[in-house]
Amino acid sequence: MLRTFSTNRGTLKVMTIAVCPGSYDPVTAGHLDVIERCARFFDEVHVVVAVNAAKTPMFSEETRVEIIRQALDSPATLVMMQLQDLLCLDDDARMNVPGVAEGNWSWQANEDLICDYERKIAGVLSETGRTRA
Repeated sequence: MLRTFSTNRGTLKVMTIAVCPGSYDPVTAGHLDVIERCARFFDEVHVVVAVNAAKTPMFSEETRVEIIRQALDSPATLVMMQLQDLLCLDDDARMNVPGVAEGNWSWQANEDLICDYERKIAGVLSETGRTRA
């Protein structure tokens, strides 16, 4: 998609480059949207993952680059996952009834179950580096 310009000295071919700098910590759907839009209008898009020494990153620079690379290589446009599935909970843990609009929400958890959920959520947060020091 090189741009071609005619001049009095001949034809000039120009490559356009977009630079998308950011910390991408974490990368968001909005970041990916901007990068993908740039790719439609520019010959090359340079995604620059910045390191801010004043901040403690959620993910390493290498991990952020890999997340962006995999997200942009994926043919999927949207990924959704239920928290229930992420925590490996069964249907007894549901707090709503799918497909029912009225009177849908009810509390179905006892204190022991809540403590178990808290441990599972803490484990997921720890595994993804999202715990506070």
